[in-house]
Amino acid sequence: MIIHLFKAEFSRYLAEVRTYFPDQITSMVVTVLIFVVFTFLNIDAGNSAFYIGYAYWYLISGW
Repeated sequence: MIIHLFKAEFSRYLAEVRTYFPDQITSMVVTVLIFVVFTFLNIDAGNSAFYIGYAYWYLISGW
């Protein structure tokens, strides 16, 4: 009985990973690219407004 439940839960987990994992990878790559662009656009290194804006965008985007 427990082995059957374990197999069912494991197959559900694999289906979930196959469904959502590509989206997570894409989101992570886009986030890193945007952070790199913000870093290169930040001419005034003492100005933290770019990083604060990025942090707000990151939190609001719901990643």
